[in-house]
Amino acid sequence: MDVVWIVLDSLSFSATPFAEDGPDTMPRLATLADEQGVIFENAYTPGPSSPSAHGSFFTGQYPSETGMHEAYPYLGNDVPTIAEVLSETHRSLLISANPYISNGLQRGFDELNDLLREQYMLFESGNDPREFEFKGSGIEKIEDYLEFVFTGNTPLRSLINGLVFKRQDPGSTSNLPERVPDDSIRFQYAETMNNRIQSFRASDDSPAFVVANYMDIHPPLDISDEAIEQFFPNRSHTDLPVGKTGQEVYELIQTEENYDGTDMYDLLKAAIWDTDRRVGPLVSELISDGAFVVVTADHGIWFRRDRELDEERLHVPLLLFPPNRPSTTVEWTVNLRSLPTTTVSVLEQASFEFDAAVTESFGGNSLLDIDSHQLSFTDFIHNANKPGQPVNPEGAGYDDIRFDIAAVQGEARGDWIDHSFRGIRGSAEDLEVLRSAIDEHRQQANLEIRQEQIEYDDSVQERLEAFGYL
Repeated sequence: MDVVWIVLDSLSFSATPFAEDGPDTMPRLATLADEQGVIFENAYTPGPSSPSAHGSFFTGQYPSETGMHEAYPYLGNDVPTIAEVLSETHRSLLISANPYISNGLQRGFDELNDLLREQYMLFESGNDPREFEFKGSGIEKIEDYLEFVFTGNTPLRSLINGLVFKRQDPGSTSNLPERVPDDSIRFQYAETMNNRIQSFRASDDSPAFVVANYMDIHPPLDISDEAIEQFFPNRSHTDLPVGKTGQEVYELIQTEENYDGTDMYDLLKAAIWDTDRRVGPLVSELISDGAFVVVTADHGIWFRRDRELDEERLHVPLLLFPPNRPSTTVEWTVNLRSLPTTTVSVLEQASFEFDAAVTESFGGNSLLDIDSHQLSFTDFIHNANKPGQPVNPEGAGYDDIRFDIAAVQGEARGDWIDHSFRGIRGSAEDLEVLRSAIDEHRQQANLEIRQEQIEYDDSVQERLEAFGYL
């Protein structure tokens, strides 16, 4: 049995037709889910941005346990990952244009398709300048560059990789590639990713495990002519906020009195519709082939947030397509850190066998077996000196971080913000339960943050600023 996780980056539950009075942005996936899927109405992310969420997805542990989060976006510990657990039974592919997807998360995968990395890595055997910079060695001086070139056994290939990387325009609108091979629209990647997923599955008859993180809905955005006709029949392409980053829009909302980001949100809905047109047929094909398919998001939109743990950022869509299960809608609160446990459970029911001692490291329960509201935590571990930033790519020392938490169970939500508990909604009794749960969660956290500062050269610094991470 193949397993495919489709992670649609930056997609809030409220922006989908699965929400009450939600927009008709995903007609294909909605039809598939109604006919063959399990729709979760109250799924929450374990982390509010890409590093923390994906680190948790891959390990089944919360960001406060994995060490990968907004204060240090790199998975460096030896906690087992889902790819490592499935390595005995499945060949695996990780594919994305997300700049953080290969920061340790590729461990255990047989193949990595980093669409961002492909823009400059002409030689796989050479050094990767972005990875070299991330690990603390900036490439600003001639001696830094010489160290980069002569580390390893392929100096000429490393030199060429470095030169191509340096030639990229640091003032471009995003740290994402504007174009990839099989897509004609800027900032859209679905056709390229679909084709590579299909090629990977067809290359061998053995079971495949694929994690595909689509960045088509993460600003900056562009849309097709069909989407313009569907959503903006009386507006031209040049009237839309095409190419703006989320951070740019967020800053406009904060500084411009009469600007609320509605035009960007409308563009986002059109981009979701475009993505659904391309991803929907792939999901249908996978289901027909008997694969177990997961469709979800790592986090929701954050450019219209009122606070860092905004509901739109934490409440995300979740669709499961397990073979031979009737379609249903689940109202229970769940947390996406349960994806590894759920995947292993589905495969075990299909007669795959795994080492229980290893899979027990995955937290949560199988999402297909729950019958009550689960306790969900979202960990936001970030640089206390730079509030308002979703990720701190530079890293932060232990004294510089702040550990905020959102806890949700059923109708109740309580937050731990800046060392104090805040009841958001729910009865006094339910909030007291959440307060106690947060206290226990904090005591179990492992916050041994790496002390070294992650450094980048001017080019990468400018790209990360453009992408909204600095």
